[in-house]
Amino acid sequence: MKKSTRNWLYALIGTVTVLASASVVAGTYFAINSLFNKDNNSTDNGTIKINPDFTPPKWQTSINKNHWINLSEREMLLSPDLNEDNKTKALQAINQVGELDNTQYQNSQGTYVKYVDPYTKVEYKDYAYYIDNENPENNRYLLGTVGLAYLAQEFKRKVPFGPEIFDLEGINVNDFKIIPQTANGLYIPSVKNIYINAAFLCETDASIYDIIATIMQTLFHEYMHHWANNYAEIASKSDNIINPKENWKQSDINAKQVAYIRYYQPSSTDEYGDNYHNHGAQQYWNGYFASKFRTLLNYDVQAKSYIKPEILQLLRARYYPVYSDEYLDVSDALYYNYSPADLWNVSNNTRLSPSLNRLWNNAPDSVWFSPSEKFSLNKGDLRYYYSLTELVPREYLKYGFESYYNINEPNPARIAINNKKDFSSGFFGDMKFRYKNAVLLTTEIRPSSIADDYGKVFMNNFDSLDRSGWYITENNGPEISSPDFPFGKPTMITGNSIMIPATPFALPSYQTQSNNLTKSQYQNIITNKSNDFYNLFLDTMGYGKTISQIYYDNEGWQWKNTKFDSVSKDDENAMKISLSGYLDNKDYTGFVFLNDNGNVIAKTNIQYLDVFNFFGHKDFDKGARLYSLDNQVNTERQAQLDNRIYPNDFNVAYKTDYVNVQGASLIYLWSDLNNDGLVQENEINKEKEITLPTQRWVTTYRAENPINWYKVYKDGDKTRIQWNDKKLNGII
Repeated sequence: MKKSTRNWLYALIGTVTVLASASVVAGTYFAINSLFNKDNNSTDNGTIKINPDFTPPKWQTSINKNHWINLSEREMLLSPDLNEDNKTKALQAINQVGELDNTQYQNSQGTYVKYVDPYTKVEYKDYAYYIDNENPENNRYLLGTVGLAYLAQEFKRKVPFGPEIFDLEGINVNDFKIIPQTANGLYIPSVKNIYINAAFLCETDASIYDIIATIMQTLFHEYMHHWANNYAEIASKSDNIINPKENWKQSDINAKQVAYIRYYQPSSTDEYGDNYHNHGAQQYWNGYFASKFRTLLNYDVQAKSYIKPEILQLLRARYYPVYSDEYLDVSDALYYNYSPADLWNVSNNTRLSPSLNRLWNNAPDSVWFSPSEKFSLNKGDLRYYYSLTELVPREYLKYGFESYYNINEPNPARIAINNKKDFSSGFFGDMKFRYKNAVLLTTEIRPSSIADDYGKVFMNNFDSLDRSGWYITENNGPEISSPDFPFGKPTMITGNSIMIPATPFALPSYQTQSNNLTKSQYQNIITNKSNDFYNLFLDTMGYGKTISQIYYDNEGWQWKNTKFDSVSKDDENAMKISLSGYLDNKDYTGFVFLNDNGNVIAKTNIQYLDVFNFFGHKDFDKGARLYSLDNQVNTERQAQLDNRIYPNDFNVAYKTDYVNVQGASLIYLWSDLNNDGLVQENEINKEKEITLPTQRWVTTYRAENPINWYKVYKDGDKTRIQWNDKKLNGII
């Protein structure tokens, strides 16, 4: 979320959806305040009710080989030029375990333990959610140092990343001084840190597997905010404007274009209230990316979806009296009121057309998307949810996340209740249970990110205690056998349950309420566009370009006060830059920076990366356990990996050290032929072409952080770097 009222500004928040229920379900709200109860023996920053008899799990004390699973060759793209020895070294490097230091540290936010991943260099912190002032050894952490090591390892397995990973400083768990209680996750671009709220998991009997599986979805989402901040949100007011009135069709990969986007905060964090009547904040996005993203996900479709009565009965009738047909009333449903184009336009366009303004004003204040109607979006949250800022991480999570659970597994909620467990975790989400005298009193449901996001694409009972199996999407679809269906167990379903067709995957059973769907749009919906979607992200991150992006050094930043609402920077460090990009071989030592007189101003060494970790998917992910009970790779995980997409051609990614290049104007590749660490004239590759992304700028300028910045650009056959020592309000 972009917070215009704070100086740390532009924090990107994933709100929390929790369903608290008595016995089954009773309501929904976008907050987890009820999970935080003040207690004199616990921390004072949005505390968790402490169980005095709770025993921290044994896995927090040391690495367990049964829990630690090395990344395999199939879980990354290795350079085809590596021999077996170098391939082994590359795998060892990415699987290396860092120092497990159990020292407890303190800062202005609280007490924490930390772990630094040796490969990504990201620093992970877990803040104590309970402090024992008399005996610090009794401080309680959700993960501890060992758990952080597991989390870091699984990040490399499950989150697609490129060289921009080295621009991420830290990942923080349960830092309640920073992350709002109403948020699952938070990314603050100006400090290059991600914050995770895992309060829901504290003081439960959740396994390390379940904890990592739950956190990873939020971490994936927040990391894609980091990705977008470094690539897709790079644009300038001076670029050619892509006009939404022209249906965003003028995108050109060979031209720098800007899309003006209106961004709205979620109503649950809106300080002024009545969010859907405000004017939002204007953002500048890369026009090529925004345009292609919109069409590849079918957000240009004007038609509203249609779902047959028999499907509505199958999914909704259990919530209504027997023989009632109230389940047919969809007047307050998301899909009944808005087309995909409507959702995009009301959430992103800077101005609404008269017809769209009427639709918005006449629409219900809240629209439901779960068959039970327990999960819904009010107008403020709807505009936030379908903003481009939020859609990028949500849509790539739907597209690229690999669940730790198979969708066809029996729902663990019912199993947990039968065994009087207080927690369950599965494909569709996490649940907490409270009992009295062995009788279930309350259930708290938190849908998984994947279930919540796909729950708006497919009408689906994701909040059920018994739900399992794939979404109902196809004619002659899967066999149904679930207690969710009180009218029997049909063997086949004819029809579809598609509400909002927002996916690059094929939806051949999609139907509309009317005929206002063009032939090309229909073909677009029923065609698998997964490769095109993946290539859009590759193009945006500059895959294959000599210099794909440059980054400023953020070391030395500090919170200015205990409100944590503003940040001070180290101006000297901010003048240092690091480069990333892709080369066709490893023949180069680094880059050299010259002034116009040909004098060497600076040089920086290249660190090559033998693996590439940014992947996509061919089709819907059905989830998989990492390993079977006998600790062997199972067939479901193999199928999950077979579903991955990587680039057709391997380019060697790299990053460089930070270097101050002030006074330089020209950039060249450098080959240290005599290995003396000094630049000689014959070592400067002046004839070697340096390529740059054509549709966006290569710059240290970031939308949330308009400090002094550099930009790299082409000047004929030369590659230049320019320093700008003033704030230009979005003009690069």
